[in-house]
Amino acid sequence: MNGIEKAEQTGCGGKCMQSPTDPNHHQFGGLQGWRLVLPAGGVFLVPLVLAVIGAVIAGSSRIAQMIGALSGLLIGTAGAAIIARLLRHTDEEESI
Repeated sequence: MNGIEKAEQTGCGGKCMQSPTDPNHHQFGGLQGWRLVLPAGGVFLVPLVLAVIGAVIAGSSRIAQMIGALSGLLIGTAGAAIIARLLRHTDEEESI
């Protein structure tokens, strides 16, 4: 059940006046604070770091460096996406 469905269940549709007085009225979960910053930073930094590592490992040729950087970027992006999906499923299971 997503946040919109929960708001519809309360009958207010998320537009009621109870929200300012009751902080728990519209809390639907999700990532907040460091639990949001760390995965977001990881999804950005992991591909970037792997692209740099791939370029360095590839050698001194410009073509080899470009292929190494693109390979590192591809591997980093795929790895970050897989890790983000695994963490998302773990967080959803814990909140149920």
